[in-house]
Amino acid sequence: MLVDSLRKEFKEKSGICGCFRKKKKRTAISNTSFCVKKGEVLGLLGPNGAGKTTSVLILAGEKKPSAGQVLLGNAGDPHSTKDSAALGYCPQHNPLWPNFTVKEHLEIYAAVKGMNKEDTNRAIKRVSEALEMKDHLNKPARKLSAGVSRK
Repeated sequence: MLVDSLRKEFKEKSGICGCFRKKKKRTAISNTSFCVKKGEVLGLLGPNGAGKTTSVLILAGEKKPSAGQVLLGNAGDPHSTKDSAALGYCPQHNPLWPNFTVKEHLEIYAAVKGMNKEDTNRAIKRVSEALEMKDHLNKPARKLSAGVSRK
């Protein structure tokens, strides 16, 4: 992963009433650059308000940067035909739909990734065994413990 001159600004409104409000910009990330090599793990440390969550949301593609770029895997190599990057993160909020089962969530994620049904079933079996979640596959998300939800 290559992160080059990443910047994120948010517009804030200030003032007492609508007619006197001025839009101010608050900078969450200011021209941050770094590289994460294959096999390395990235951890972000810093005080509240340092831009850690905003950075992760941009890296995961959930927010767009105001400036700069993020390249994952072979995305910057015009000769490459396959992107080998893997990016995973555990959000602060619960990303699960309460009425969907664990298996339904995994099927949806697999469909988004373009997996066929046969590969999806194999992957769900492998993941549920590796994470010791076979007993939870048919439970709706609202019935899961916090720890199992994070898995």
